[in-house]
Amino acid sequence: MNKASDLRLSAKPLTAEDATTDAIREAILSGHLVPGQRLNQAELAAQLGVSRIPLRDALRRLDGDLVTIDGRRGCWVNSLGPSEIQEIYEMRIMLESRCVWLAVDGLGDQEARHL
Repeated sequence: MNKASDLRLSAKPLTAEDATTDAIREAILSGHLVPGQRLNQAELAAQLGVSRIPLRDALRRLDGDLVTIDGRRGCWVNSLGPSEIQEIYEMRIMLESRCVWLAVDGLGDQEARHL
């Protein structure tokens, strides 16, 4: 893979753990889950429509960045400062822009005109 045009996004479906991780990340970044909020795993699993196993695995993935897990005290959303939030949004813009570029690069002329 030498050229950027050789890169393609995987069409592989997300696992329950991947989808749960993405949903929790988005809920935190959008403010639906607020800094300092304690996360009740049973309630969160029910809201997301998943069992507690993929939920626990998703929370472990996010541990240290967006959530903190303490075996005795539970799990809660980390507090993000303004600079951290700005950095996250800048990274999202870069990644999403790149994804769009890669998707459009693979389109034919007729498909591109349709967009």
